[in-house]
Amino acid sequence: MNKPIVICFAGATASGKSQLAYALSEEYGLPIFSNDAVRHDVKVAEKVEDINDALDAYKSLRDERLDAMFERGKSFVYDASVDRNWSDLKQKIHKNNFEYVLISFNLSIEFISRLAKMFDLPESPEELNRLLVDHENFVRDCSGDITLNIDENNYGDRQDLSETAIDYKI
Repeated sequence: MNKPIVICFAGATASGKSQLAYALSEEYGLPIFSNDAVRHDVKVAEKVEDINDALDAYKSLRDERLDAMFERGKSFVYDASVDRNWSDLKQKIHKNNFEYVLISFNLSIEFISRLAKMFDLPESPEELNRLLVDHENFVRDCSGDITLNIDENNYGDRQDLSETAIDYKI
């Protein structure tokens, strides 16, 4: 019997991670862990606009919800970038006897900037650049863990390519 799978994403803000996460969730009938939902719920509960003003509450709720997903023992989609927490998440995946598919969005600052403008995201060019540097470091350090790389050449086929990678794991 196959182990349950966590479908994970790495990449900068505005790269298309959430859009693909929700499409794959729907395609495979999988529940979704949404880091955006965790941030939203903490901001509302703690009455703050900046999540940095409630980091302890954020981390606590994030861990509680993620642990609940693992406790179900079924595959799910992890809608959050793993660039900064991959080693912890990977350890949790293995501890819970899951496998993973890791999809990495490797896009240029110009491409990300165009996507951010299309979706009217508030990130500054400096912030996007910082996120891309974080992602480049992640790719350098964790390239052996990445199942699928999405770049500007295959971006239009990202869902089909992802489904192929997932079907291979199943």
